[in-house]
Amino acid sequence: MSGRISKGWYWTTVLLGALLLIQYWIEFLSNLESGNIAGYKNYWGADVGVYLLLAVLLILTPTLFYFAWKHFPKSKNKVTKDES
Repeated sequence: MSGRISKGWYWTTVLLGALLLIQYWIEFLSNLESGNIAGYKNYWGADVGVYLLLAVLLILTPTLFYFAWKHFPKSKNKVTKDES
């Protein structure tokens, strides 16, 4: 196995990751603007604050861009200068 993913899976993954990040950025910004510091309650009923959400977003957003750049599917039929 070469460790590469197909273009379809790549774009699906990048799109889903971007949509989730956009959703959480909007949630963070709307909670911050309304002054709701507690944010929302998680599955166990604990408050998830906007600052914790910001910390997670500041880690996940560059990570998505890094992995999207690193695993960008390359064309198999590339012609280099030496071959033309």
